[in-house]
Amino acid sequence: MASNRKAHPRVAFEKILSLAVHSSFQPEAYSSEEEWRKLGADTDVRLQWDPDHSPAGAPLERRAIQLGLRGDTLRSFATEWVLQISDISPFVRENHRLLADQRISELMVPVESVLTIEDSQTAARIFS
Repeated sequence: MASNRKAHPRVAFEKILSLAVHSSFQPEAYSSEEEWRKLGADTDVRLQWDPDHSPAGAPLERRAIQLGLRGDTLRSFATEWVLQISDISPFVRENHRLLADQRISELMVPVESVLTIEDSQTAARIFS
């Protein structure tokens, strides 16, 4: 399965999402609890939605996706889909210092936007 070619990050992420099964039964996403159990046993990807927080730790209305990988999907992630690993310790230390000094407006945070999932079946299932 491994190759020297790296997958485009968007393609790899949507592949992971297409395999994802919720970590708890969601009646809107699965026809029965039995179907959910079988899919969960057969997949390499588990999905759950967690509370999201601001850099200061305040709860946000939106949820954050958490994905657990195993098997071939984890292997592909580690050997084909990761493009770069960077040590961001200095960045984190600086943001921590700004937060401790209550200089919230100076925090360096990424610009985030809602991701539109191309495959409508995947989107309907994971957002249930």
